[in-house]
Amino acid sequence: MSTISFCIMAKNEEKVLSKSLDSITEVADEIVFLDTGSTDASVSIAKKYTSNLHYWDSLPNHSEGYNFLNKQANCDYVINWDADFVLHPSSIEALMQLKKEGFRGYDSVVCDWITGFTEQEEVLEYCKRKLFLKNNLYHYTTPLHPRINFLPKREEQVLYNSQIKIYHYNTYNGREPDYQGYIKRVEAIVSQDPTDYYHQYVLGEEYFFAKRYQDTIRSMEQYVRLDVDNSDGKIIPAIYHISSALLLLHRPQEALDFITPYIHTYLHKSAMFTLTLADIYAQLNPLEATQLLIYFLEHFDSQDRTDITSYQRAQVYPSYLLAKLLLKTNQKNTGGKLLAQATSRNRDTEFLPFLKDLTQQYS
Repeated sequence: MSTISFCIMAKNEEKVLSKSLDSITEVADEIVFLDTGSTDASVSIAKKYTSNLHYWDSLPNHSEGYNFLNKQANCDYVINWDADFVLHPSSIEALMQLKKEGFRGYDSVVCDWITGFTEQEEVLEYCKRKLFLKNNLYHYTTPLHPRINFLPKREEQVLYNSQIKIYHYNTYNGREPDYQGYIKRVEAIVSQDPTDYYHQYVLGEEYFFAKRYQDTIRSMEQYVRLDVDNSDGKIIPAIYHISSALLLLHRPQEALDFITPYIHTYLHKSAMFTLTLADIYAQLNPLEATQLLIYFLEHFDSQDRTDITSYQRAQVYPSYLLAKLLLKTNQKNTGGKLLAQATSRNRDTEFLPFLKDLTQQYS
């Protein structure tokens, strides 16, 4: 049986900390807590759950904090647990089973990180996020947006479909991300070293979240030029961001021109790339898009779609887009059946507004 250390770094999180810690007491073999200068009751709350407390008021960056916490951890696996994370009760049994099975020997475990849900905890949106890590195999680098580096010189063994659900509690409480403040900090790093392709990618991603699409294109194109060997493994996500930004700017032909040189290398091999191309065809050539989406649904099962981190985009959106195209091309019967199948297979989809709208169009 494997054990788990929950490593928590926090500052002034009294509003959410108790709820977070209550959710893990049944599965945590150890809680390691690092306070980085709280002036509220965070430390007092943490003391009710663990005696393994540490203090670092002048913490230089999150990577150093995570590395420090992991060195204090004594268990087989660690998870760097934010103070506003909440383990869903339905996941306790799945996590306990994984512990009994020794995490099946995997190096890391990917969880469903739920970032949008109703007051009744009906899921609206989540993505895949690597959270549980085998102790002493990982090291964090980069001052912002900590980068997880796998240390052994072998292929990392990752469990993708763990059935473990983690709610991002502050998303539910309406705390809006500070995109512009974060962007300024990443821009400062990139300005000091324009060849830093990792932060070029991070910057492009943040621009995308902030809906600064022209800046997204500029930064992601710079990333593609710098990481010519795809050593960081982000070329396909960069292609997705550039193409999507161009589509959102109503420039589909430019998106097709951009993605065309990569078709031979990545089409039918990467779910993310194939779906991105279908997005472009949906605006330029609906028939081609329909054929590509049919191929996608027939050849990429759930496990094959793990390079698409968003649950909605990986498991719901392909059926939705195909049904939408079939409706446009007067194939309502086929599209209606597809939509019904997609809804029955994915229990969360009934809560998605865009799917509701399409269902109403079919009714």
